[in-house]
Amino acid sequence: MDEKFSKAQEAIVFARDNSTYYKRLYQSVQQDEPDLEDVPIIYPDDYWNSARTDPSSVMTGPFTAGNIYCIGGPSNKVETVQLSREEEFKLSRAKSILWQGILDLERGERIANIMSPHDLHLGFWDTVNTSSGMLTPESGVQLFISSDKTVDNIAEEVERFQPSVVFGSLSNIFRLSEHLGERHSTLPSVRAILYLGETVPRNITRSLHAGFPNARLYAPLYDKPQLGPLGFPGAIPTMIDRDINPIYRVCDYAAVVEIVTDDGAVIKQTGVKGNIVITHLIRRLQPLIRYPIGDIAEWVDYGSRIFKYCGKASTKIKVANTILDWSTLKDITSDAMKTDVSGRFQCILRLQDGRPKLVLRLAYPRPSEAGELRHKIEKTLWNTSSTWKSDRQAGAILCLRLEWVDDILLCVGETGELLDVVDER
Repeated sequence: MDEKFSKAQEAIVFARDNSTYYKRLYQSVQQDEPDLEDVPIIYPDDYWNSARTDPSSVMTGPFTAGNIYCIGGPSNKVETVQLSREEEFKLSRAKSILWQGILDLERGERIANIMSPHDLHLGFWDTVNTSSGMLTPESGVQLFISSDKTVDNIAEEVERFQPSVVFGSLSNIFRLSEHLGERHSTLPSVRAILYLGETVPRNITRSLHAGFPNARLYAPLYDKPQLGPLGFPGAIPTMIDRDINPIYRVCDYAAVVEIVTDDGAVIKQTGVKGNIVITHLIRRLQPLIRYPIGDIAEWVDYGSRIFKYCGKASTKIKVANTILDWSTLKDITSDAMKTDVSGRFQCILRLQDGRPKLVLRLAYPRPSEAGELRHKIEKTLWNTSSTWKSDRQAGAILCLRLEWVDDILLCVGETGELLDVVDER
């Protein structure tokens, strides 16, 4: 079984030696063993275009055993991920080991799973162990309760079972705690609530503390399909009288996590939002090195590797050497037009005479001051993006263009949703 990478430099050297994509990406990197910040951040569209054109380019060897996952990417195109059997085993094991910090595997647990009827066959241990349930405690017992039962029935079964752990959606667990409160009853046996969700509103923390006085809340692992666990949650005490957003500690076993600005500068100070970029330490067959995963976060404690998830990242647009944020472009256009252009705005990428051109497509009648609006937006880009300014001055990007169309001419995806970016190059 291939060993995981112990540090990012090993992944860089291995990928450069065995993958034509990374060999091409790192051709200007001089060091034999470069530091992580010495190599470029992957632009996802380039990576997946290479993977679609020549799947072997992003691979480091033959794929002989494992699973292939076809997932939908942000540009409405399929992204194909190949995981070897050994890699899936390691990802599953990493997830299981992280939960050992919460659950007492020696003693065994009594877990009450409050699930939708569709998911009733998948309990907590099934969601943790994607391979073979390797860390399920032999003495553990799980109770499965359908969430479509009345809250009276759910409470009766849970009280009879006396669980040490409750697992389910935040809304279902809140419904149970509210019912316990109405009956002036509690479940002191519960010491951990593993909920599916993100922010916990203040009124819910009060209710959970009343119904489960000895319990602490744990958010789901911060993980991604085919990436495994990237962060694990800290315990949330239920007596805190405020809305709570979970914070996570980086899972250093699985990946190196960076938070970077749109220009690629690494953020180390607390409270500054940026893009999450990961270098995977387990995936050797199809490596990911400095890959933006499409989320925004900020450091709570950089030295301790603790971060707060802040939501999904906006779509990024690459024109020549410039990377622009789609939502920022929309805001600049809205400011120039003095109206919110949401739902009536698209970015079009074109080539003209071999050079890239950015077109802003707007579903509005062409105004008399269209030229002034274009000039105002272009000027703002010059003032806010140093790479846009330098690319324009060097002639690497053609002049910005505004395109005024009817609503029906805005491009939509296969499911009917309005596309943020249309690449016509």
